[in-house]
Amino acid sequence: MRVAYFSPLPPERTGIGDYSYELLEELRGLLDVTAVVSDDVLYSVRAPDGVEVVGASSVKEDAFDCNIYQMGNNPNFHRFIYGRAFEEPGLLVLHDPSLADFTAEMCGDAQSTIFREEVAYDRPEIGPDDDLPLVDAGKGRIDLDRLEVLLARRIIESNVRTLVHSAAMAREMTRRYQGSDIATIQLPAQLVPDVPRPVARQPGEVVFGVFGGINYYKRILPIVEAFAEVRSRHPLARMVVAGRSDDRLLEIEVRRIAERRELGGALEVKTNLRLEDLEREMSLCDVGISLRWPTAGEMSATLMRTLGAGRPAIVSDVLQFRELDSRYCWRVTTDFDHEHDSLVELMDAAASDPDRCRRAGDAARRFVEREATYRVVAEQYVRHVEHCASRRDATRERRRHLLLATRAVLGANLFTPGGDGEAAVAGRRLGEALRSDGVDVVLVELAPPLGPVAESVGTEDPSDGDAAAHPSVGGALPGGGGEDERSWAHAARAEAAAHARRDRALVERAERQLDRADIAVAGRGPHIVDLYVTDDRGAQRAGSLARVRRARGHRVVAVLSPGLVPFTTDYRLLLELAEQVWVPGEHGAEVAAMSTTVPVAIVPWPAGLPDAAVPDAAVPDAAGDPAGGGEPRPCGFLACVDASSGISYANPFAVVDAFRAAFPHAQRGVTARLVLAFGGVGSRPEAAERLAEEVARVRGTFVADPSPGELRELMAASDVYVSLHRSEPFGLQIADAMAQGKVVVAAGWSSLDGHTSGRDSCRVGYSVRDVADADAYLDAGTGASPGSGYLWIEPDVEGAARWMQRLAADPARRQRMGAAARATAAAHLSSRSVGRAGSTALATLVATSRRADETVDLAAVRGLVASSASGDDKQAARS
Repeated sequence: MRVAYFSPLPPERTGIGDYSYELLEELRGLLDVTAVVSDDVLYSVRAPDGVEVVGASSVKEDAFDCNIYQMGNNPNFHRFIYGRAFEEPGLLVLHDPSLADFTAEMCGDAQSTIFREEVAYDRPEIGPDDDLPLVDAGKGRIDLDRLEVLLARRIIESNVRTLVHSAAMAREMTRRYQGSDIATIQLPAQLVPDVPRPVARQPGEVVFGVFGGINYYKRILPIVEAFAEVRSRHPLARMVVAGRSDDRLLEIEVRRIAERRELGGALEVKTNLRLEDLEREMSLCDVGISLRWPTAGEMSATLMRTLGAGRPAIVSDVLQFRELDSRYCWRVTTDFDHEHDSLVELMDAAASDPDRCRRAGDAARRFVEREATYRVVAEQYVRHVEHCASRRDATRERRRHLLLATRAVLGANLFTPGGDGEAAVAGRRLGEALRSDGVDVVLVELAPPLGPVAESVGTEDPSDGDAAAHPSVGGALPGGGGEDERSWAHAARAEAAAHARRDRALVERAERQLDRADIAVAGRGPHIVDLYVTDDRGAQRAGSLARVRRARGHRVVAVLSPGLVPFTTDYRLLLELAEQVWVPGEHGAEVAAMSTTVPVAIVPWPAGLPDAAVPDAAVPDAAGDPAGGGEPRPCGFLACVDASSGISYANPFAVVDAFRAAFPHAQRGVTARLVLAFGGVGSRPEAAERLAEEVARVRGTFVADPSPGELRELMAASDVYVSLHRSEPFGLQIADAMAQGKVVVAAGWSSLDGHTSGRDSCRVGYSVRDVADADAYLDAGTGASPGSGYLWIEPDVEGAARWMQRLAADPARRQRMGAAARATAAAHLSSRSVGRAGSTALATLVATSRRADETVDLAAVRGLVASSASGDDKQAARS
């Protein structure tokens, strides 16, 4: 029987990879098994001799009698499995019965709309507005209750049979997912031989071992605190914490505890060990400790390996561990009020009775030898595979549940900066606009940057070296067959391997350059298409994130608002990866055409809705009187500055100069008044102070750090919005002013080019000039300085002053132009019209094939390798 075995493999940093390698060593003698891995690791993973390894994209439907899907909870390693498990029913193995973490990361987070849809499908009794079930994880941390929200129904119902490693969890899941075929398979372990101790054990000496990934839910800190108390009673007690560093901050905290004087070096922390070194540590300990809270119902591979080493274990009293014999698995309560005392009691008993520990360890090893070796489990797999192969077609006929990431709706993951800056607000507005046109948007807001994961090592180009030494794969196959054909096949495989190494090197470099704040979102979002909203300062960060995600199969759309001409070099990587570029107007399209040849779509930033709380009576009539009579009031001019975008970009001093030129001292505050709102005073105190002084000199009002509500009120109370920017990437305030029927006086080079005219706004002339370092003197040290070598504009201040004079003197003109501005905003800048433009661009992208990789068509090469390689050739292709 031919079986496709979908799983990560070593050296991928997941325990399921180690499990699969050892299981394949046994299955290869029982089944004709082929290992299937993610395409991007095809040439770096290893499998047992005699097991062919292929990329997932090369496996056609029905090519095997049965597919085995080894499914874990981390999208980085299992996303390629998740998709295939819906397309072709097979034998599903859930290592974590709960896929809540996987689904949350795929959906953006546990608060996203699409995540709540999956909760409703999995647990219909939890309504869309109900609170999600939570659990206390200790030390003030509250987690989703993964046992209540398994989120496994969709994938279980799409497969023939599902295996889990706990009989209790199998029963519970069968109760919830009635009609599904769910069974139990033992999590196996190797029989770890005893290792000679380097130093003879002293009477009273005991070693406790904590093994596996170092993370919060394994209760590492409570274990260490309990050990400190036990050591005060047993001075020869020692402890080793050994495993993968999953939580760097937790590891640091444990290491600090280990340095305490009273512990005297008795606590050791060993991370990122080879498997054989980890097993050696297990053999050298007397008692293992494997706690879990909160839990996803998972069995512990390191616990099973500890039992296979002939060592008893202290475990949490959770559902899946209760099935293990209490002769060698001693349970600790999960009640935080009593956990410490319970743990100390069991550790103290173990340290006081070494004979009991030895007897318990012998019983543990006999259990593994009898029921849990890889050979025993492999034979069980054969029976499950035979069952699934016989029922695959029937399951496909009744299966109607679609994969989360390939549902019929059009969808996209939208990455935006966090906070309240213009780019963040623009991104959120774009997301709402796309949703209004039926696009399933998962919004992912990036946290403030923390710096790269690690600096790039060296400056060598990954394309150098082996790849250049081989002929192009694109050439014609030499005629004659025989030795020439075999030589060419070897060269083709070498070429493919070299290109794969180059691609992997590029991705690894991007991973090193990835901002530490972005690690958590590198695998987030269920959709294939990614939208990246960024400005000049965030472009490099967006490019690194896009490189990592594109290697995982995502398609890249760059959503840009040019601040300078041309694009800065920070955009280079993002533009190289993009298959589509969105810009808000004609000016942006011209700038984009200078830097990329991919399709450019004009998708403007949506205007904010007018504030419904502002009554129409607050808007002046054509005579300039407030509705309801009284003395004519001055024409109100409003300007806004967002310090996060840069003082040099916004150019607010030009607005004050234009107002000063337009109105003599006697008219200021009588014929016209100026209000200037400045957001971000704390980040630009010197600029704010100087600008406040200049506004005061023209009898204007300076408003520091207005709230969004206050800003809407200022806009509603004004007659004219003024923006004499040198560069206006987003134009959100301009769009908002137009949507509220305000006249806009603005430099005629902005993101709204193509959406405005002389009827609905007053466009101010300008001259194009080089950016000078001196322009950014008020932005020094803030990262807002664009540097030299680029172009922006210098608006005509006198021309702006003339427009301001005309508008102040002619209320009827203001009314006509304001009405035209409102109509323009409704036609081009409303959420509905922007959503339609964006969804049309997305539909065009998803209807086309993904752009070929820059280096080589790896899918074609892999197909060639699979068809021409045999025997030793196949092994050579993987080495």
